[in-house]
Amino acid sequence: MSIKGDRTGTGPSFPTEIDFDPLPSVLEAKAAWSHFGGLSISAALALFRDNPLYYQEDFMFMGRRAFVYYFPVLDLYLREFRVSEDEDESVAAIIGSGIIAQIESSSDSCLVPIHPAIRSLADFVCSHTKFLAEDPDEQARIIKHWRPIYSALESVQK
Repeated sequence: MSIKGDRTGTGPSFPTEIDFDPLPSVLEAKAAWSHFGGLSISAALALFRDNPLYYQEDFMFMGRRAFVYYFPVLDLYLREFRVSEDEDESVAAIIGSGIIAQIESSSDSCLVPIHPAIRSLADFVCSHTKFLAEDPDEQARIIKHWRPIYSALESVQK
């Protein structure tokens, strides 16, 4: 079975193409749709694990409803990740920046249901940088990109 055929996700219904690209014409959102559209969480996680540095940008540009649905991919990936010499240590920092971009671009309450999950992931990342990067400078960079998530969440809730 192809990975696109795995439609065994649970929870909310699969995001539609418009959920990925609510302002039709955003090329990056269209790319996110072509990569992740119709995938279950498990299939999306498998795809993301194959090349996280490539696919992380999709999470930055997908529409908010799609982001809410696929956020568990980022959560699971980062909680399971253990740095090795084959891995690019910058992925965790980039993911943090992408989450901030999603929060700051949200003009509606679509992301509110996952605010606790985002905060929990930020807590995990900030307290487990040694699992995400070996280099102390990269660990500091990860924290630098994740700490602003707290204030971004608070500013949205006001």
